[in-house]
Amino acid sequence: MGRLQGRDDSPLTARGRAQAASLAAAARSLGVRHVCASPLGRALATARGAVEACGASLSIHDALMEVSFGDASGGTVEDAAARWPEWRVARERDLWNTRWPNGESYADAAERVRAWVASASPPWTAQPTLVVAHQTVLRAFLVAIAGQPFDRALEETFPAGEPVAVTPLAPGMKD
Repeated sequence: MGRLQGRDDSPLTARGRAQAASLAAAARSLGVRHVCASPLGRALATARGAVEACGASLSIHDALMEVSFGDASGGTVEDAAARWPEWRVARERDLWNTRWPNGESYADAAERVRAWVASASPPWTAQPTLVVAHQTVLRAFLVAIAGQPFDRALEETFPAGEPVAVTPLAPGMKD
């Protein structure tokens, strides 16, 4: 716990498989018909369980990939703060927009999600859809799609294995 995994991939642990099974059961009870997933293996394994449980279709989207923690990947926030003190100061000043060393920011992830939504007709407008992504991207998703203020989105935690309902902004609304 506490390691910045980012785009470094790993298989689901026994705990992760149990959480994925719980999410699949919840998706089935909600009548999910489509699953959008990050291409990272841990997200795909989770998504495939829901697809199988629901008989849903699956689409894979790079926009849902976890934030790149860049040179900080594999370490902790504390490691990064010690290695890059100027980054720590910038992050304390502006957590949303500060990029990880040679990586991305929350704002970058939100822009990826916005561009993805703008580029195609989102499947969730026509059918119950499950989005399987990562904590950081899901926070950016709340800002980009639901218009939640970024400071509030940064406080959100997403219980693994439990779906969270998100209502997209109506056309013309501002975030």
